[in-house]
Amino acid sequence: MRGLYFELGKTWVSQLLLQVCLGHPSSALRAPSPQGEGYVLNPELSHMRVPVLSLGILFLFLILIILVIAFLFLRRIRRGNVFEMKSVKNLQAMGWVTLATILPLVALYVYTEKNVSGSITNLYVTVAVLMMGVIAVFFFLIANLFEQAVHYKEENDLTV
Repeated sequence: MRGLYFELGKTWVSQLLLQVCLGHPSSALRAPSPQGEGYVLNPELSHMRVPVLSLGILFLFLILIILVIAFLFLRRIRRGNVFEMKSVKNLQAMGWVTLATILPLVALYVYTEKNVSGSITNLYVTVAVLMMGVIAVFFFLIANLFEQAVHYKEENDLTV
C-alpha cells in the first residue's frame, strides 16, 4: 500500500511540474488517479514530460549549487573573513553558476517552441532568462566591489 502512495505521489508531482511548465496549472492541480492516467487531458504532450522535467531538474540543481555557495559565503561573513579573495571567488562562482542556469532555460525554450508553438512557457522562460542574467551581473558587480575592497584592505594592512 505504501508503494502505491509513493508511486502515485511521484506521478502527481511529475504531472504538476510538467503542466505548470507548459502553462496549464489549473489542469495540473486535479487529484491524481490511482490508475496512473496522468496525461489524459493532453496525451499529445506526454512525450515531452521527460525532457521538460530533466531540464527543470537541471535548472533546480544549479539553483541549489548557488544556494550552497551563498551559504558558504555567509558563513565566511559570520566568521569575520569578509574582505578576502576567497569571498571574491565565492561571488564569482555564484555569478558563473547563475549564467549556467540560462543554458537549460534556453534548451527548454527551444524544445517547447519546437513541440508546442506559442506556449505560455516561452514567456515564463524568457522572463527567467532575463532575471538570471540580471542576477549574474549583480553577482559579478558585487565580486568586483569586494575585490577592490580586498586590495584596499591589503594596502591598509601594509600601511599600518
